[in-house]
Amino acid sequence: MTDEARRAARRLRRARREAEGVCSPMSKSPFHAVMDFLSKRLLQGQIFCLIMMTLVVFAQIVLREVFKIGIQWAFELACFFQVTLVFLGMPVLLYERKNIAVTLLVDIMPGKVKKALSIVAYLIEVFCVDVMAYGFYLYITAAGSFTTATLQLPNYVFFFSAGLGIALSLVSLVCLLIDFFKGETGQTQGAQS
Repeated sequence: MTDEARRAARRLRRARREAEGVCSPMSKSPFHAVMDFLSKRLLQGQIFCLIMMTLVVFAQIVLREVFKIGIQWAFELACFFQVTLVFLGMPVLLYERKNIAVTLLVDIMPGKVKKALSIVAYLIEVFCVDVMAYGFYLYITAAGSFTTATLQLPNYVFFFSAGLGIALSLVSLVCLLIDFFKGETGQTQGAQS
C-alpha cells in the first residue's frame, strides 16, 4: 500500500469518526467506551447548565428591575452553572478534538515534523491538565469544607464539576494517546485558523 493510499484510508476513517461524533469507533479500549457514553451525557449537562444559568440571570434582572426584589443567591447559582458548564465541556472538546487550533505552520511542515509537533502539543495538554488537577487538589484540601456565601454549599460540592471535568480530561488524553499509537490521529480536527 502506498503512502497516498494510507493517507486516504486515514482520512476516510477520520471522516467516519467525525460523522459518528466519536473519537475512535474502531478502538475497543474501555477508555473509549466510557468517553463515547459520557461525551453525549456531558453535552446534555452543558445544555442544561446554559439554560439554567440564563434563566437565573434573567429572573434576577426581572425581579430586581421590575419588582425591586433582590435575590442574593442568584449570582452564586449562576456562577455554579457557569463553572459546571466550562468544566463539563473541557473533556468533550479534548476527546472530540474540537478545540480551536492554529495550524498555519503545522500544515506546511513535512510528515515527521507534524508528528513531532503533535507529540509536543500532546505533552503540553497533559502538562496543563496535570497542573489543573494539582491546583484543584490543593484548593479542595485547603478550602473544601468552607461554605459559599449565600447558598451555604461546601466548596467541594460547588466545585465538584471542576474535579470531574479534570479527571475526565485525563481520560480523554489517554484516548488520544491510544489513537496516536494506533496511527488513527492526525492533527487537531477542531476549528482551524
